[in-house]
Amino acid sequence: MSDQSTVFVVEDDDGVRESTVLFLAHKGWPVQAFACAEEFLDAVSEQAVGCLLLDIRMPGLSGLDLQKALIEKQIDLPIIFLTGHGDVQQSVTALKRGAFDFLEKPYDQQQLEQCIVDAVAQHVSLRSKSKAQSEFASNVKSLTPREREVMDLMAEGLSSKLIAKRLAISPRTVEIHRAKIMTKMQVDNVAELASAVVKADLT
Repeated sequence: MSDQSTVFVVEDDDGVRESTVLFLAHKGWPVQAFACAEEFLDAVSEQAVGCLLLDIRMPGLSGLDLQKALIEKQIDLPIIFLTGHGDVQQSVTALKRGAFDFLEKPYDQQQLEQCIVDAVAQHVSLRSKSKAQSEFASNVKSLTPREREVMDLMAEGLSSKLIAKRLAISPRTVEIHRAKIMTKMQVDNVAELASAVVKADLT
């Protein structure tokens, strides 16, 4: 469990909501609970990390309505649907829209906790990769046009001599550019640079 991750619970049934919160709190999860989808939408942040336990049928916005609203707001919390009334069509719709899982009430606590662990781990990993890619893209913007040319050729595995020949500049000039690129891109070696370029889809 990540100390920075929160399990959000959106459930209109007071008893189910309270018992779910108690169970999760007992397991050490930070929990935020809401009685309706509208309350959750008002409170949730795009930066939220964790997962969402969501009831399907609720007054006002349904679980599927909330899922659609989150997609529109580009809030990527993985959703685990919990329902005592779900049918096949609802589960298919939820999963097609990217729901992490779909569990029926009364849920098995061990199964639910494992599902939460997996969902949060996936979300933390995705956020970490997204942050790294964003930072790398920001570093790329700090490069001069010539440094960007040299970096792209470095990422392709070309030596300083070949880069110099390709760009019609001296090997010494290439070496100066390489040093500046490594500093600006905050990498320790060419292999790390090449990997970051590929992951950032800059090739």
